[in-house]
Amino acid sequence: MPVPRRPTAATPTEPPYTCALAIRKKALGPEHPDVAADLNNLATLALEQRNWAMDLVLSTRCGYIGTGENMIKRLLPWDDLGHEVVVHGGVLYIGGVIAEDTSLDMAGQAEDVLRQLAKLLMAGGSSIARVLQVTIFITNLAEKTDFNRVWKAYFKEVNLPARAVIGVADLGPGVKLELVATAAVDG
Repeated sequence: MPVPRRPTAATPTEPPYTCALAIRKKALGPEHPDVAADLNNLATLALEQRNWAMDLVLSTRCGYIGTGENMIKRLLPWDDLGHEVVVHGGVLYIGGVIAEDTSLDMAGQAEDVLRQLAKLLMAGGSSIARVLQVTIFITNLAEKTDFNRVWKAYFKEVNLPARAVIGVADLGPGVKLELVATAAVDG
C-alpha cells in the first residue's frame, strides 16, 4: 500500500526509529521473526506517512532496482508470490485487490475493494481520477449491475478508465471479485 514519487535530493538522513530497528536487527539477527514483523510494520508506516527517508531504508527489503526514471519500486510483498504495488516510469501498477470481508454481498465487496484501491492510489501518489486501466474479475456476471452501481460512485464520467470485466469460475472462498489497476503517478 505504499508509493509516492521519490524526492530528487540526495539520500535523506535516517530517522531515529530506523536506527533502532537496525540495532534490534543486529541484536536478534536478520532472520528473527520479530525483525521481519518490524520491517513489515515499518513498510506500512512508510506508506501511510509517505516518508521517503523510511522508504529508502526499506529499499533492500522491498526491491528497488535502478535509479531515477528507470527505477522499479516493488512494495508490499504478499506471501512471497508478488507485490501489491509496483511503480515504474510514472505508472503505478496495483495487483489483485480483493475484499477484506468476503462475507459481504457483491455491492459490499465492491465498496471494500474500491475503498482499498483509493487508499493504494493515494499512498502511491495518484488518485481515482488518474486511473488508466482496470481489469475486474467477477465470479457471477449476473451481479455485474451491483458492482457497476458502486463503481459509478467512485469513478465520475469525465475520469472513467479503460475497463474490462471478466467472468471467472473461482477466486477463492467467498471472494466475488478481484481488481487489477494501472494509474498515472502525480507529478
